[in-house]
Amino acid sequence: MKHPGAMHALGNWYVHGIGVKKSYIRAFALFRMSARLGDRDAQYELGTCYERGHGIRKSNTSAAKWYEQAAKAGDSMAQYALGRMYQYGLGRRVSTSRARMWYRRASERGEKGALAALASVGPDSH
Repeated sequence: MKHPGAMHALGNWYVHGIGVKKSYIRAFALFRMSARLGDRDAQYELGTCYERGHGIRKSNTSAAKWYEQAAKAGDSMAQYALGRMYQYGLGRRVSTSRARMWYRRASERGEKGALAALASVGPDSH
């Protein structure tokens, strides 16, 4: 199957048990295939799987890697998640400047909570 959007959608069905038996393992496999083909939504979902340990051993480093790919492609949820990873040092070294940058981008794309998260990091130092 070489249709990333379809793989991503099917992965979500497995996450939520829609028409199939709920399975994080199958969802993870589908998200990984789709993410490797460049689907930014699947890249975000794959990051979430790694962060929560759904279908794979928990790894904040791997979560941040996939969030970053999706964030660079313009996914606002991934931008928000990556900001949090930088703010709290989850899979990335703490960097308030990078946290602010990703929260700001997420906020500009209308991601709920990003503006409050940006305020929680504090003002720029320059």
